[in-house]
Amino acid sequence: MEIKSTNDVKGLFSSEVYKINTKIHKLQGELQNKPTRTTIEIGVNQHIDDDHGIYMNHSFDPSCKINDGYIVSIKDIEDGEELTFNYNDSETKMSCPFKDNETNEMVCGKKTA
Repeated sequence: MEIKSTNDVKGLFSSEVYKINTKIHKLQGELQNKPTRTTIEIGVNQHIDDDHGIYMNHSFDPSCKINDGYIVSIKDIEDGEELTFNYNDSETKMSCPFKDNETNEMVCGKKTA
């Protein structure tokens, strides 16, 4: 994995090919009992600040999910592809909720189909 900037936004990108359901990275770092802008929820009242995970961007069509403290591929991922996850599927409460650009509705906490 590598951190890259595109259009002045940093993201986490694959540096190899991953098949679907591959554990890509174990999230490690300081645990918090509340969410922050950079943490990822890994359990009830468990939010981790991972050096790579902090650069994972949100997508409604993600390439990964967070499962048991791991970044796991949910599709085949090519070398150079951005590693993203749907914040609404793993974060029960966000410290910095966001709005859908198309509908301008708050999407924090909603599950997607």
